[in-house]
Amino acid sequence: GLQAGAVLVLAFDPREWDDARRRAAALAPYNQGVDALARNDFVLAEREFRLALQTAPELVDARYNLALVLLKRGQHRQASDLLEPLAAARPDDPEIGFALGNALFQQARFDEAVTAFARVLQRHPGHRRAAFGHARSLQEAGRTREARAAWNAYLTLDSDSSWADEARRHLRALPAD
Repeated sequence: GLQAGAVLVLAFDPREWDDARRRAAALAPYNQGVDALARNDFVLAEREFRLALQTAPELVDARYNLALVLLKRGQHRQASDLLEPLAAARPDDPEIGFALGNALFQQARFDEAVTAFARVLQRHPGHRRAAFGHARSLQEAGRTREARAAWNAYLTLDSDSSWADEARRHLRALPAD
């Protein structure tokens, strides 16, 4: 192994060095965007995430956080445009899939939201927010029988929170088959 004080020489070709410098330069605005998002300063957060992406367009976290900012600002179409390729590239990431389902739901694209939430639940069956969104999307899409099953599935994950109370209200509101 390496001894304390040993010198480690890393060799970069010019392209690798440029990529590393570019990504490092994108971290400052990215981190400022994260701080602004945490403070609910969505205008500043959007500006900083866009700046980070101009410098390093491959930064998935910057793209995801920009989509979250756009959702918070009510720009649901722009958010789903960012999230759709991310969800395709990272199908195992439940937060990206959930955010996409939410963006689609907010656009009244209920059948597409059902699909997005179902994808999250396939890989993460205990994801409560996706289960809730799935049931709500089915209900809004007018798919009553499936919505009833989805609300009951949600209630097996969560039976005693305020969300569970809301799920029961939605279940009672469904028309009889």
